[in-house]
Amino acid sequence: MSVRDELTKALRPLLPPRWRIVKTSRNLDQLSSPAVVMLKQLDLSPAPRAPRAEVLVNYVVTIIDPHQDISNAETALDDGVIELFRALQRIPFTNPKKATKVTFQDQYLAYDLEVEVVTTQKETTNG
Repeated sequence: MSVRDELTKALRPLLPPRWRIVKTSRNLDQLSSPAVVMLKQLDLSPAPRAPRAEVLVNYVVTIIDPHQDISNAETALDDGVIELFRALQRIPFTNPKKATKVTFQDQYLAYDLEVEVVTTQKETTNG
């Protein structure tokens, strides 16, 4: 299972059921969910002071609110971004860093959350 799949699997039960998770960075034609969470892998690096098998994969996890009215979007995201941040904190292999307010597709209010995901190489044997 990929790192992205593992993150999605761990995150899904921690979020409200009507929130939609989009596993790749892409344009969205229509937003109909109360919130959309998009996963975007940025880069990876060796984990400092850790076994060689551990790698840090850096993601931006974006929460997007579908409201066209900025006041309604602000209100929804006030709670939504905190809920998403706390969900990420509950996943043992993630380390959320910070959330920054952004605009998605030049029309939707959103937050980008910087998240480190710690991966460990699984041992395999060829038999």
